[in-house]
Amino acid sequence: MNEDLKQELLDYVKSRFDMFNREKEQILKNQENIDVLSNLVQSLEETPANLKRYSRESLTKILSSYHSNEVIQKTLNNLEIARLVISLQDRGVGVEFNDEELNIMIEFLDSVRGLRDAEIQKFQQLVNTDVRQLDSKMAELESIRTKLTEGEAGSAAINKSEIDNIMHLAIEKNSDERKQIAVLRLLNKINIGIYANNFGR
Repeated sequence: MNEDLKQELLDYVKSRFDMFNREKEQILKNQENIDVLSNLVQSLEETPANLKRYSRESLTKILSSYHSNEVIQKTLNNLEIARLVISLQDRGVGVEFNDEELNIMIEFLDSVRGLRDAEIQKFQQLVNTDVRQLDSKMAELESIRTKLTEGEAGSAAINKSEIDNIMHLAIEKNSDERKQIAVLRLLNKINIGIYANNFGR
C-alpha cells in the first residue's frame, strides 16, 4: 500500500508541478506581446513609411488582443489614407503627408505606445507577484518529489509545511479520512527512516 500510495502522490505532485509551470509559461508569453508592440513602435518611430512593412492582416492580428474588430477596422481604414501616400512616394510621386495624414499616424503610434506600456506594466506586476509565487510553489513540490522518491534512504526530513502541502493535495483529490491517515503514516515512516539514517537507531 505504501509504494502504491507513494507513487500516487508522486504522480499528483508532478501533475501539479506541470500545471504551475504551464501557468508560468502563459504569463511569460506576455513578453512576446511586448516584443511585437515594441517592434511596431520602433519601426514607425524610424519613419511613418515603415507602415508598408505591415499588412492589414498583420496589424489586425496584433491589435486583436486589445480592441474589438469594429474598432480595429475603423483604425485600419483611417491608415489606408497614409498607406496610399506611402505607396505613391514609393512610385516616385512627389507627395508628402498633410496635417490630417500626419495626425492619423501620430494617433496610431500613440495608441500602440499606450498598449505597449500597459503590457510592460502588467508583465512586471505578474512577474513580481504571480511568477514568484509559482516559482515558490514549484520549488516546494520539487522538494516533496525528491523526498518522496528518496524515501527512507534520503537525508532531508519532510517538514511541517510540506506535510501540510501533501495533505492539501490529498484533500483536493477528495480523499477520505482513511487515505489521509495512510498518507500521514507514509510520511511518518519516511521521516523515521531518515532520522535513523542520520542519527543511528
